[in-house]
Amino acid sequence: MAFLISGGKPLYGTVRAQGAKNAALPMLFASLLCDAPVTLYGVPNIGDVRVALSMLEALGVKISSETDGALTLDTKEATPPDFALKGGEKIRASAYLLGASVSRFGEVRIKHPGGCAFGVRPLDYHRAGFQALGISWNEDERGISVRREDGRGAQFSLPYPSVGATVNFILAALGVKGESTLFGCAREHHVLDFISFLQKMGAKIHTEGELLRVEGGKRLSGGSYTVTPDAVEAGTYLIAAAATGGTVTVERVRYGELSPLLLAFGKMNIPFRFLGDSVTVYRPSRMLGTSVIAAPYPGFPTDLHPQMSVLLTRAEGGGSVSDLVWEERFSYVHALERMGFSAYLSPHTVRVFPCALRGSEVKAPDLRGGAALITAALIAEGKSTVTGEELVLRGYEMLPEKLFSLGADIRVE
Repeated sequence: MAFLISGGKPLYGTVRAQGAKNAALPMLFASLLCDAPVTLYGVPNIGDVRVALSMLEALGVKISSETDGALTLDTKEATPPDFALKGGEKIRASAYLLGASVSRFGEVRIKHPGGCAFGVRPLDYHRAGFQALGISWNEDERGISVRREDGRGAQFSLPYPSVGATVNFILAALGVKGESTLFGCAREHHVLDFISFLQKMGAKIHTEGELLRVEGGKRLSGGSYTVTPDAVEAGTYLIAAAATGGTVTVERVRYGELSPLLLAFGKMNIPFRFLGDSVTVYRPSRMLGTSVIAAPYPGFPTDLHPQMSVLLTRAEGGGSVSDLVWEERFSYVHALERMGFSAYLSPHTVRVFPCALRGSEVKAPDLRGGAALITAALIAEGKSTVTGEELVLRGYEMLPEKLFSLGADIRVE
């Protein structure tokens, strides 16, 4: 299957943002710590979530869908994962099974986590955090084994504000007695939303900037929670609107999460308006070039880096995108070159020149790179075929349907 797109049509209309992928996934795995059912609203129906749910069901978690789209998870009869558990090699978020399961069961074995391949993505910071908490960590060709030995509260400093290591440290710290302190934690909004979820379930977590404290040793209760909106999905549609010269409103968004993108829009002379929980991007009369640097929050989101590169092809003078998070997240550039993309690639940075894109057959290299190729196809002259749709649908709910509702000529075959 593939996305078949005829470009050159401006996008117009309104779409509603899905729940945040990167907040929902750790919440699903964290449900293992709760001694009563957990109901989550706004969980996106995407590939990564479906894999996570299948893994939890294989562990004995009872999952039910409500008429209003909510998911209820009952983990009372869950069993600890081992190397036979399938699915973890498909998603990066399976790493959160390590923290959640060692807190619940004291020991866990999983296959090496998967996810998009855009550079070295070691779990060194995860391992160091676990070891500080008195949790042993062993790796071999089969996967990763962790065991709570003399688990205890500890102080740990992250050399880099890793989202994954922050989430896993919190999960593991909830299972050891005493207070644990993490310095240099990630501050992305989906991380804060995950912390809010745990607090709603009874966790004692205190945050202050890049420092957080976790009081561990107690099981959490159940309850209900609504997942925060997905700023990356919202940003993808806003970038596509500006690139095609259209006017699009995205509902159910939060300004703080989109502020780095909207700041870039301001520099590019792209008009927008934020009203309540919606943001509208209008057709720019003259788009100016700019440079952005993808970095941990409050920097520009790395997950919008590839889409921004496509937008810069429409700007006077082009611009540049640097990525300080994933140094090898530029594989999409080679696919875009098949569409006439004009750019100079150097370590950590792509310099984009104004150019007219043409329809072509390209393959998505990863989730966000695939979103960039679809954005390029929407503005290209002629027809494009974007394969690797399963990678894109890992993170976007009803993507072709939403784009079609905005006037895009897109179908899946």
